[in-house]
Amino acid sequence: MKAARISGELNNATIELQTLIINACNKSFKIKKQLLLAKPNWWTKQLEIHKKKVRALRRRAQWPPEIERQARYQVFKKEKAKYKRHIKQARNMGWRKFFSAATHPYGKKFKTAFRKSFFPPQIPYLIDGDPKEVCKRQHKTSWTRFSFPLPFQQITI
Repeated sequence: MKAARISGELNNATIELQTLIINACNKSFKIKKQLLLAKPNWWTKQLEIHKKKVRALRRRAQWPPEIERQARYQVFKKEKAKYKRHIKQARNMGWRKFFSAATHPYGKKFKTAFRKSFFPPQIPYLIDGDPKEVCKRQHKTSWTRFSFPLPFQQITI
């Protein structure tokens, strides 16, 4: 830096120094990779094109004078209904492909979609099978957990 007499040499020296510092930082610090949100497997290019078309129709429907606005909104609403139907069909086809790929028809994939979920308090019932016995056992064990305070002593002032 001290040896630089021309501004071009000084600029080159600063650029070189900056790149050295940036490279040192990149090597010493871990850079967290951002997870990209993946689109669902049923989303296609046709749906993306249809989405852009519907958005364009909406923009066009908002700008014209009052005379044309109503007619353009009708066109927009019809196209939006087609778009929603297209999405629903694609989603259903995606689920069908997902389930048809299953090796066991009533395996994990079936259970994730159709089985009713249960909560932790219901686990003993699922194990034992008799709800009355489970309630009696829980009642007996719950009273032993609580410690009640001793009777109050009279305080004299």
